[in-house]
Amino acid sequence: MSVIDTRVWVKDIDQMVAFYCKAFQAELLDQTETSAYLKIDEDTFEFILGLNTNMHSIAIQFVEEKDYQACVANAKQYCEVTSSLSQRNSQNVYQSRLKDVEDNMVSLYHYQLYVPASITLD
Repeated sequence: MSVIDTRVWVKDIDQMVAFYCKAFQAELLDQTETSAYLKIDEDTFEFILGLNTNMHSIAIQFVEEKDYQACVANAKQYCEVTSSLSQRNSQNVYQSRLKDVEDNMVSLYHYQLYVPASITLD
């Protein structure tokens, strides 16, 4: 595995993998007794069994709005999700927050950039 976006130390790898695969439809890339590699959209995660299991903040960015919306809808089946839509400059910012099974704060987000009709992309 060459690039890991986020490393999270966990108490129970199997429980975290099961939650992330169900709630976020994560793809399990590899798992051992002490670590697991997952992929959600274009972000990769490594869960590591360890003693430093303080609460983490985990951010997952989605490239496409439809993938973000599908993930949020699916996550709502497994936990409480708070969503918001805000505007920053010329983009909509979709954001949803929740807690995973080990009380880590998870933020799902998507930036939607507006391109004015008078600008060509050539």
